[in-house]
Amino acid sequence: MVDQKHRTYTITTPKGHEVPVRRLSKKDVENKIAEFEAKYGMSSREFAAKWNAGELDCAVRDYFKWVGYCHIMHKRGCAELRIAD
Repeated sequence: MVDQKHRTYTITTPKGHEVPVRRLSKKDVENKIAEFEAKYGMSSREFAAKWNAGELDCAVRDYFKWVGYCHIMHKRGCAELRIAD
């Protein structure tokens, strides 16, 4: 089921559980990235470089979210936000 107004849809897991998923627009992702940049006082480019070098505390929950948003932007063509595997 897809709700175009809210860009959400439901997927069913192999065990039969329905999980709501929100489709993020480029603007949604850019806004979240801007929030993290303001909160932590560094650009996402700096963040990605520090994360890839192992210089950031893995205990900061926001960092994992930020990694996810960087990954999305990288997949959409923003090469400098590549997160190492």
